[in-house]
Amino acid sequence: MHRRQQNNQTAGILIMSWGTFLKTIKIIVFSCLVLQGITANAFSELKEDKNLIIEAVICEGNKHTNSDFIKKELYLEKGDILDSNKIFDARLRLGAMPQFEDVHIYLRKGEHKGFVVIVINVTEGAKIQSEISAGIDSRRNLINAKVTDYNFLGTSKILEGRVFASHGRVVDGENYRLGLSYTDPQLFGTNKYFFSASIMSEIFKQDYILDEKFKENKQFIEIDKDNINLGFIAGRRVARYSSVTISVNTGHDKGSELYNQLWLEDTITDTIITDSIDNDYYSIGLSYGWNTLDDSVFPTKGSVFNTRVYAGQTNRQVSNDSVDTGLNMTFSKYWALSPKKTINLSLGHSMGANNYSGGENDDNYSSSNVHCKYIRAIRKKEYNKKIINASWYVGTGLERYYNTKWVNTSRGFNLDLRAGLTFETSSMVYNFFVGGSEF
Repeated sequence: MHRRQQNNQTAGILIMSWGTFLKTIKIIVFSCLVLQGITANAFSELKEDKNLIIEAVICEGNKHTNSDFIKKELYLEKGDILDSNKIFDARLRLGAMPQFEDVHIYLRKGEHKGFVVIVINVTEGAKIQSEISAGIDSRRNLINAKVTDYNFLGTSKILEGRVFASHGRVVDGENYRLGLSYTDPQLFGTNKYFFSASIMSEIFKQDYILDEKFKENKQFIEIDKDNINLGFIAGRRVARYSSVTISVNTGHDKGSELYNQLWLEDTITDTIITDSIDNDYYSIGLSYGWNTLDDSVFPTKGSVFNTRVYAGQTNRQVSNDSVDTGLNMTFSKYWALSPKKTINLSLGHSMGANNYSGGENDDNYSSSNVHCKYIRAIRKKEYNKKIINASWYVGTGLERYYNTKWVNTSRGFNLDLRAGLTFETSSMVYNFFVGGSEF
C-alpha cells in the first residue's frame, strides 16, 4: 500500500509543469520548517516566492478563543504576499501567550495556482489562570497572587485581579495592595493598538530610622497612609516586536506622618512633629520597548527592553507642592545553554527628582543594578492527570544607589543572592523564593 502511494505521487509530479513543481517543493519545505519551529535566521534564509498569494487563513484547535483574535496576530490577510518573517513572528507571539499551550503554523496548497492557505493550529490552556508568589527576601516577607481571565466574557479581552501583602523585618512595616485591571489587546479590532485601565488600593504603614548616622539621636519617622490609584495605558505596536505607549496615572494619598527630624542649622531636636497626609498627584509617561521571549513563564531565549520617561505633580494640602520627573530603563536577555539550562542577564537604571516649591530642598535619587540567574528546567511530570513544568534557579545581583533627601545624602551598594523554584500546570503557576530582594 505504501509503495503504491509513492508511485502515484511520483506520477502526479511528472505531469506537472516545471514551474509548478518548484512552487510545490517550496511550499512543502516551508511547511516543514514552520512545523519544526525553526529560528528567525532560518526563516530569513528562506527565499520568498513573490507569486505566492495567501488564499485564506484558518484556525484549528481553538474552542474558546475567537478565531479573529488569533488571525490578527498573524499580521497577514487574504490576498497578501506570503511573508515568512511575519509567520515566524506570529508563532512567537501566540506561543508566548499564557492561554495557549502549543502553537503550530503550516501551509496548505490553495485551490488555485500560486495560492496557499495558512493554517494556525493552537492547543488551548485554561481560560482562567492563576499565579501565586511567596518568599522571604533580605527585608521582608511577601506574598503576591493574581487571577487572570484571558477571554473575558468570550471577547478575548483580559481581566486580572491582584493581591499583594508584605511585612518588613529590618524595617518594621506593613504593605497591602488590591488591584484590578482590564486590557484590550486589539483595540478597535486591530492588532496595531492596545489599551489597559487599572485601579489599585494600597495601605502602607512603616516605622523606620531615616538615616543610620542619626541612630544615636533616635531620629525616626512613622508613616500611616492609604492610597487609591487609577492608571490608563494606550499603545501602538511598531516594527516586529516593539511598541510605544503613553500612560496616565492619578491618585490620592491620605494619612499621617509622625517624626522628630528638624534641621536647625544642621542640628536635630527631639521635637515631635505630626503632619497629616492629604495629597493629590498625577503623572504622564512615554514608553518604548520590545519583547521577544519565547515563553512567558519559562523563557529560554529572547530579550525584553523597556524605557520610560515621566513627569507629574504632587499637590499637598499641608506642605509644598512638587514637580516630579524621572527615567526608568530595564533590559533582560535569556540564553539557552542546552535544552534544560538557561542563563539570564538583567540590567536596570532609574533616576528622578522631586522639585519642591517654596524653596524647600529637592529630593534626587538614582540607582543602577545588574542581576544574573542560572535556570535549570526539571523534567516534565504528570501528577493527578496534570502535566507539571518546573524549574529552579539561583542568582545574584549588585545595585548601586545614590539618594538625596532634604539635607541627607546616602550612597552605597547592595548585594543580593537568591534561589527559587517555579511550578506550572495548565491553570496555575507557583513561585517560591528565598534571599535577596526582588529580581
